Amino acid sequence: MLIDITIKNFRSIKDEVTLSLETGARLTKFKQMNTFPKVGTKIPSLVKSAFIFGPNANGKTNVLHAFDFLASLLKTPTDDIDDVLFSDTFGGNDAATSFLVNFTKDNQLFRYYFEYTENEVVSEYLDVAGKRVLHRERQNFEVIPKTLVPFVASFRKNQSLLYLAQSYNYDMAQLAFTWLTQDVVFVRNGSNELDVTTLRRAKDSPSLKERLLNFMQAADFGISDFEIVKSEQPKQLEIYFRHQTVEGDILLPFRSESEGTKVFVSLALQLLANSGTGKLLLIDEFERSLHAELAQSLLKIFNHEQQHNQFIVTTHSLDLMDEDLRVDQIWFVEKNEFGESELYNLFDFDMPSTTRGDYSYKKRYIAGLFGATQIVNQNRLLQNVFEK
Repeated sequence: MLIDITIKNFRSIKDEVTLSLETGARLTKFKQMNTFPKVGTKIPSLVKSAFIFGPNANGKTNVLHAFDFLASLLKTPTDDIDDVLFSDTFGGNDAATSFLVNFTKDNQLFRYYFEYTENEVVSEYLDVAGKRVLHRERQNFEVIPKTLVPFVASFRKNQSLLYLAQSYNYDMAQLAFTWLTQDVVFVRNGSNELDVTTLRRAKDSPSLKERLLNFMQAADFGISDFEIVKSEQPKQLEIYFRHQTVEGDILLPFRSESEGTKVFVSLALQLLANSGTGKLLLIDEFERSLHAELAQSLLKIFNHEQQHNQFIVTTHSLDLMDEDLRVDQIWFVEKNEFGESELYNLFDFDMPSTTRGDYSYKKRYIAGLFGATQIVNQNRLLQNVFEK
């Protein structure tokens, strides 16, 4: 489970921002549904989902991509001392990018820090249950397992110590590496292709296939059945949906379906395939092409009492603010006057009692009380459209 992530100098994020899934102090609203039962004394209480609101092009998606970016850095190590580490800094500056992630796996507390430039890893460490088990400052290896000592001399400055440790079967590194690279799942809405690994699971599991079909039918997408078949490309799979029409059944490939169907199927496939696994699912533009009622139903699934996964969602659907969310689940992203994305939580505002059922966060957001609103010059838009 994710506790928090701190990001610095990544895309539109220049200074440190932190997204935390810890519960707000003394909040009791929706505690039974929207939060996980506390495990032990050292692991904090966590919410099941976080919803990030804000204007277009202000950096909401960049918060999600930080997870994906870090996972790619770890999964695709450099092959040569001259290879550069892929970076995407604020404004293309030369300063280091850093990611700090606190999370739990197998009821153990992990803390992983990775700071780097294109040419080298500046700092990297892994803590487990408060104890430092890996630590390097550039090429100074301050904490390292004995089994890795013989390899230090040949270890390159543009390599991840975590990758090396897990590849040599250091168990704590393997657990951390697995969470960072496999347990965080980016749901790619709107793509013409579905995740092949997950599709193969659905093809090989009659139970998962039946659940996926029932899920789609419950959402009223007019799909009577579907088939998963091998495509012309090697090792690829395609999904075809059967629709009933007055002229008989028709079979449509996934890429020919409506945008709403693509978005829903992409989400449903990951939601059902990862059910009960304790994964972190990242969903960008959650409500895109989805009916409001369907989006609200999915929100209830994310926060259901039996939900074991976590969700981080970016959205423009302001109605969701008033749909059984706690204030510590509502986040905002806004760019300042220098084009730097700032991230903050609704819990940080001095709010009246959150137990009032008639309190509309949406209304107050639109009024500008929380910032992160789209400032639109309507007259200027009209002038450019209808200019003579």
